[in-house]
Amino acid sequence: MKKLFFAFLLIFAFISNTIKAQELTMFAGLLGWEFYQDDNKIEKSYFKKLLSDAPAAEQSWKKANLNQGIGIGLLGVEVGFGIWMINNDEKNKRIAVPAIGFAGSALAAIVLAVRSMTHRKHAILNYNRSLDKNNIGQRLSPAKNGIGLAWTF
Repeated sequence: MKKLFFAFLLIFAFISNTIKAQELTMFAGLLGWEFYQDDNKIEKSYFKKLLSDAPAAEQSWKKANLNQGIGIGLLGVEVGFGIWMINNDEKNKRIAVPAIGFAGSALAAIVLAVRSMTHRKHAILNYNRSLDKNNIGQRLSPAKNGIGLAWTF
């Protein structure tokens, strides 16, 4: 009877060990970003609420939004330099300064767009790592007091 109980307990521990917290993912969709919790599509507001549970993830998400905002502003500056460059070209004036500004703002906008995506990826990874740190689920681990296995929750 003891062997049967121990076998049942061991099987239950391995089955329940596979129960894990739901991880977040983000994919580019046709009309914007699509957010998923495992296989289920979720709304952006719920996604942000979940990220607010992990402070590091929330901070990375805010950095991503800041970089994206500055990058969009630099695209506006780039349009201004482009108009200035076209205007100077039509009037046969020098276009060196607007061309340098156009190239510099384009480069800065690209760098900030890449950094924004990097921060978004880090936010999702930080959230997913925080689930593991919170010991969600059940697992077998070495006993701290004595010899054997402990069933932790």
